[in-house]
Amino acid sequence: LMISAIGMSPYMRLGVALMAVIGYFLLSIHTFIAAKVVGEFRLSYMAGGPTELRLMLMAMTIAMPIIGGGDIHGTNFSVFDLFALVVSSILVTLFIVQTSATARMLRRRGG
Repeated sequence: LMISAIGMSPYMRLGVALMAVIGYFLLSIHTFIAAKVVGEFRLSYMAGGPTELRLMLMAMTIAMPIIGGGDIHGTNFSVFDLFALVVSSILVTLFIVQTSATARMLRRRGG
């Protein structure tokens, strides 16, 4: 809800914000499935978890009116769009890496 509201603001594109939501949900889904299948409930990845993501969102929300939502030279993206794209790509990459590792581990165990 918070990220969708930020995406509706003049500081970030909605599509970029929704990509961050997709990355967050993918990693959450992996965590919940791994908890059920493997018995491991892991909340943090790369020394960051949900609390750190919320703190980043709060800091970004405070910085938005200070920095402004202007486009970066010649592009249609703001600084916040690029930040959200980097974060969402990290989340999706973590999902792919963690899911692949879990699949390999289950394959070695035989199911």
